[in-house]
Amino acid sequence: MIGSAQVNSLTSALARYLTEHFKTHDIEAEIFDLAEKPLNQLDFSGTTPSIDEIKQNMKDLKEKAMAADFLILGTPNYHGSYSGILKNALD
Repeated sequence: MIGSAQVNSLTSALARYLTEHFKTHDIEAEIFDLAEKPLNQLDFSGTTPSIDEIKQNMKDLKEKAMAADFLILGTPNYHGSYSGILKNALD
């Protein structure tokens, strides 16, 4: 799960690199990017996702998390902690 609010962030680039690396070792990996699938109505892209879109994104995240053997969380460091959108997703 990518916890950066920026589309095409360095965190996103690292996650995509690791996903490709895992595939070379026959490890199935999938990315859930919170910048692309927001779970709240406030974002940095200048758009406001609909409530239905947010509900669908939450449903997708829950299904993927429950089906996963493990999760890797990628986030920028904000004042020694993780991002607000990642905290929101985990809550």
